Order: sequence, then C-alpha cells, then structure tokens
Amino acid sequence: MVSLGAGYDTRSLRLNADQTIEMDLPDVIASKHRLFERRLLVRRPHLRQNLPTLISTDLNDSDSSMRALESALEEAAGAHSKRAKEERGGRNLHVLFVVEAVLMYLDEGKPEQVLKSEVALRRRGTMRMWD
Repeated sequence: MVSLGAGYDTRSLRLNADQTIEMDLPDVIASKHRLFERRLLVRRPHLRQNLPTLISTDLNDSDSSMRALESALEEAAGAHSKRAKEERGGRNLHVLFVVEAVLMYLDEGKPEQVLKSEVALRRRGTMRMWD
C-alpha cells in the first residue's frame, strides 16, 4: 500500500500489511517517526517489523516525489519477489495507492501531475483509491 499525504493515519499499522509506504511533508514524517519511537514502539514493540516506510516529500514537487516513490517501490518489489519465491512460488506484487484528502491542499495543477505520475508508476495488479 502506498499512501500519498498519509498524515497521522494509522491504516498501515492496522492492516498489518507486508510492506507499506507513506509519503507526506518532511515535518509530518519527522513527527510521525518520533511518535513511533517514543510512544508506539514503547507500548507495542512487536509492531517494529510492520512499520511503514516513511518518505519525506512535498507532493507539489511531483518529479522529486515520484522519483522517491519509484525507488521505494523498486525496493519493495525486490523484497517481495525474494519473499514470494521463498514462501509462495513467485506471486506478483500488488500495490494499492491511497490518495485521501490530500489533493485539495496541493498547488493549482499539481493534483493532475501527481495522478499522472502515479499512473506512470503503476504496475499490473495495482489499484487506486481516493476520497
């Protein structure tokens, strides 16, 4: 799952997914990382293995954001491929893109750029949700 503009959402922890990626502004990501370390992992250390990959980025800079996302997806695909071969016989990586209550905060013209960039990154077996 990839969540663009994830904020303080905890969906990735509640889903207990293999691999999740969350992207948001650097201040938000830094604060969320501190919350994980100081609060969540103190109380629930077993969640460390399921923490999302946090990417600090401004979605208004769609080129930079999508390069960071592409790199994270490549890393996730490599890890998934290795696990899939070991555990399940090589299934495809499926990605769910979540774009929830973020596009309205972007500069004019940027939502279209973000969505076009996301479409370019999509692979077979991916889905997109937005609210």
